Amino acid sequence: MGGCGGRLQLFSGYPITPATTIYNTMLKLLPPKGGVCLQGEDEIAMMQQRLKEKIVEAVADFTYFEETLVPEADTLVVTYGITARTAKVAVERLKEKGQPTSRLVLKTLWPVPEALICKKAAPYKRVVVAEMKLGKYVREIQRLLPGKEVAFMG
Repeated sequence: MGGCGGRLQLFSGYPITPATTIYNTMLKLLPPKGGVCLQGEDEIAMMQQRLKEKIVEAVADFTYFEETLVPEADTLVVTYGITARTAKVAVERLKEKGQPTSRLVLKTLWPVPEALICKKAAPYKRVVVAEMKLGKYVREIQRLLPGKEVAFMG
């Protein structure tokens, strides 16, 4: 607000809490003194959309993952983060019991590496998503694999 008493001629803001009060105050104070107050909402949204498009377009360039594929397996465990270690132990125990299982550890979660997930899950009858969240990423897997049995372990 001190800028209004000085030489401030331009204020560009985004009316979002807690800055809404500042933006509204500048909107009242600047025009009478010959200043301009701009709302950058449209410009910001446009830049965010452009950035999102660029990221989604280049997702293959920065998709990281780890996999343990077992040719005779009919189940793929998809996991990420801290649950990856637990999933590794579970897959090893299943192997000892004669139930071969493959494992895909996602290291890139967003944007969702759709092509990778579809390709890796293609040969399996069943996909198990192991995550600590309350089934949030499993929804992405279900969206990508509508014809597959997708189970959640969390």
